[in-house]
Amino acid sequence: MFATSKGVGAVALAETGGVPEGTAMKADHLEQLPHLVLGNQPHEATSVVFRFAGETSSSTILTLRNISEEVELQRLATHDALTGAYNLRYLSEVLPQHIESARDDGGGAMAMIDLDYFKPINDELGHAAGDAALITFANTIRGELRSCDVLARVGGDEFAILFPRLPIDKAQAELQRIFDRLAATPLRYDGSTRSLSASCGIVSIAAGESSEALKERADRALYEAKRQGRARFVVA
Repeated sequence: MFATSKGVGAVALAETGGVPEGTAMKADHLEQLPHLVLGNQPHEATSVVFRFAGETSSSTILTLRNISEEVELQRLATHDALTGAYNLRYLSEVLPQHIESARDDGGGAMAMIDLDYFKPINDELGHAAGDAALITFANTIRGELRSCDVLARVGGDEFAILFPRLPIDKAQAELQRIFDRLAATPLRYDGSTRSLSASCGIVSIAAGESSEALKERADRALYEAKRQGRARFVVA
């Protein structure tokens, strides 16, 4: 039974169930409820408040619809399947919004960050080791970000980070924590151990500039970090 605004005593119907045939009832209103998690699967819940003929008190029919497949499809449309980071499509959708909000929210910053020496890991230890390195890399970055920050995989070993409403000096402090954590988190795979490092370029988000211009500035700073010897970030 489920609690209703009239107290406990509601009628709960399964997804394929219904009111017994021949039962007279009057629906008062339909309400969309927050998603529920049952058996580790998300369900969409809808409630209908009704009264049986001749009754003055109300009851509720709660209908549950399993939406796990829909949720997974939505996740795959916006996330990288390997690392769990957002994908390039999602970044392209939200980047103009972050640029526009920079006008009112006190700016923000964007970083382009590459895993250093990814190709030797792939070539010498195999593609599975390369995948493990990318997963470790993404998890290490994610562990130092705020909940509002956006981590997106935009290429093989290249990621972008959006720091909404964060001045660039504070974004640099976040990056330094990422670099420190990465230095203490080597890749261990099939008996081999490899140190991980990154090259990164970071820029302030300028209100009114295009997404392409912002990414180009961050990319130029990234390339400068590589030119200087990798394992560092450059502010531009």
